[in-house]
Amino acid sequence: MNIAKLLTDDAGTEAFVRETLRKAVYAPTGEEHKPGGSQPQKSSASDIFIVANAGIAFKYHGRLEWPYGDGKPDDHNMLDDSLKDNETFLRERAQKEENGCVSFRDAEKLVRAIYRIAFSSPSAAEERARHEQALFSMGDDDFSFSLPNVGRFRCNTYRQRGSLACTLRIFPFGLPDFSRMHYPPQVTNLANLQQGLILVTGQAGSGKSTTLAHLIDQINHNPDRSGHIITVEDPIEYIYKHGYSVISQREVEHDTETFASALKAVLRQAPNVILVGEMRDFETIQTAVTAAETGQLVLSTLHTLDVANTVDRIIDVFPPLQQQQIRMQLSMVLKAVVSQEMVDAIAPDGSKIRVPLFEVMRIDSSIAPLIRTGRTQQLGNYFKYNAGNGMLTRDVCRRQLEAQGIRFIE
Repeated sequence: MNIAKLLTDDAGTEAFVRETLRKAVYAPTGEEHKPGGSQPQKSSASDIFIVANAGIAFKYHGRLEWPYGDGKPDDHNMLDDSLKDNETFLRERAQKEENGCVSFRDAEKLVRAIYRIAFSSPSAAEERARHEQALFSMGDDDFSFSLPNVGRFRCNTYRQRGSLACTLRIFPFGLPDFSRMHYPPQVTNLANLQQGLILVTGQAGSGKSTTLAHLIDQINHNPDRSGHIITVEDPIEYIYKHGYSVISQREVEHDTETFASALKAVLRQAPNVILVGEMRDFETIQTAVTAAETGQLVLSTLHTLDVANTVDRIIDVFPPLQQQQIRMQLSMVLKAVVSQEMVDAIAPDGSKIRVPLFEVMRIDSSIAPLIRTGRTQQLGNYFKYNAGNGMLTRDVCRRQLEAQGIRFIE
């Protein structure tokens, strides 16, 4: 498809962007046909990528697909354009546009159209100008927006090679069907905790936000846990409906200035459960730990790769003179660390899926002294060789999934 022909004016560009967002949420992929020739299931892509000199890409199950063409010439000539003569360059450029390539000019049109859609109300004009100014002055910008009857999108716009580009993370309206997501009981049972700090860790895109949503959903549907759940996110991802609990969702920049300022105010809002989208700096970590000390259940995420390194990551944020104090606090308030990664697998019906592999460390009376005395290097081995009490290693998690008929793609 020649995308450039559809972007002749602002209205056409906005219509194309809306259709692209709709396609990413609702269009089924070729891999999702059920055995027996039945109709494919509808499944949302996880991300959309718009980058100049390439096709618009959707990410499904960790791999890219190009719904409008990948933008490459038929011969996939990867020779640097600067080494081609002018006739070859122009011929291949025309061919790439026919194959769905987004030019530098079209990438800017698409990014600007996303801003117009995200900040379409008259009252949002000033906010749109502020975000666009951030993009052009700082080189990148973050915001989120909803498209009615389609979903929510977390957008990061940025400059690359002098052109505009963006990545959109997709959050369809409503919560996922958690019953199909193969959460082990060691993870689900964490929703029974009444107080303390639970950390979910892993790489970007490993499903941390979805795991937190699963825990919040478990609490929200428990009649014995009715209370006030407050989330502080940047941006808001999943939208929760009030259940047995009342849920307040606050977005950084829109509803509060920073994570830290929201956490300082949250204790005056009678919370029972606090979700912090990410503990990304010293002040946020310090305030979250303090909130957990006051008797609330606090859930948050960190970008660490395994449970053993998570404690060190938190301690290292603090100045040396405060590290003994934070060790003492963590030994008392940290209740569990969950680490996860997404892996390719085959479901029992033969379809390709992505499943999370977990490891779970519960902080018990044996692990707490290791944190308090700075012997965190022993955490990895201790939790691996002391199964039970809610502990879970990735090997055990893998065997649990295999027992359910799931086969892993090596």
